[in-house]
Amino acid sequence: MFKDFFRVVLRPFRMACGALLRYLHVRRLFRYDRLRFMKNSGTFGTGKKREYVQKEKIIMGYHVLEKGLTMPSCRLGFGREAVLDLMHAISEYENDFGKSDGQVDHASRCVKAYLHLHEDEQYDMAADAGFWNAVKDFCDARSGAPAQMMKFDRDDFFGQVNSPFEVFAKSRHTVRHFAGTVSDETIEKAVDLARTSPSACNRQYVRVHCLRDHKLHEKIYKLQNGNRGFASAADKLLIVTSDLNGLRWHEERNDVFTNAGIFIMNLMYALHYNRLGCCVLNWSVSPDSDKRLRGIIPLKESETVVALIAVGHLPDDFLVAASPRKPLQEVLVWH
Repeated sequence: MFKDFFRVVLRPFRMACGALLRYLHVRRLFRYDRLRFMKNSGTFGTGKKREYVQKEKIIMGYHVLEKGLTMPSCRLGFGREAVLDLMHAISEYENDFGKSDGQVDHASRCVKAYLHLHEDEQYDMAADAGFWNAVKDFCDARSGAPAQMMKFDRDDFFGQVNSPFEVFAKSRHTVRHFAGTVSDETIEKAVDLARTSPSACNRQYVRVHCLRDHKLHEKIYKLQNGNRGFASAADKLLIVTSDLNGLRWHEERNDVFTNAGIFIMNLMYALHYNRLGCCVLNWSVSPDSDKRLRGIIPLKESETVVALIAVGHLPDDFLVAASPRKPLQEVLVWH
């Protein structure tokens, strides 16, 4: 009688209680993430962390200029509002913190590079004289030469693929110039090499979806905010996902991104080793865009899209953004 009571009543009750406790625990975990994000994210950040937030804004701003200056077909007059925002951010940083910084200096030199490009090309500045006078005044008030974008030919760019890792790693750069058709075999070689990436408990739940159809590329690029002007020339589009089914307990909620991030970096090295250029495109999109992507290609519901990667062969000559790295003392923290 007791066994029947346990089977019919107590066991389902215990299972329901267990499911409720797991649900509440997951809510608590994501509430912790949400509150930390709202308190500390640069989206809302002010106060003590304002200097860091302002510097990150400047870095993002100068990278917009770097991208424009190194595009396959640089459109003169681009980025007017971005230039104004960047100059304002730099001036605000200098006024508020009264000191120089390598990243801020590079941002100023990127504005100078923007001005010099238009002067060299004899761009008609009369139609927007107020803007160009503001840019000239900004540049005249600051020392230093214009930032130089890095120029490569294809052979030089891949010249260190067989060098020791220290040299090889430093030779890899994000590119936004593509030409030609990439064979399926080359993609397979790169992904096969990327499989050497470590993963949590060797579960290997990262997946790479390779899209050959350029019509699908166009539909997907419309959902992403950082590919305009170059990605359509890439022959292949990779979509990197992680499968939520691979997670075994609640606290692993961020492991889909950790494991995919490790895999993506390894994949980028593998693409470089196989003499392919690539550019990682973030998938920082709204739920609506994520759902629309799933309507374009068949992804399992359990797959979380982590990033897109535009991949292609490189032209004979091309430019690469300088993108200076932060100094080691800002990255390495000793305890």
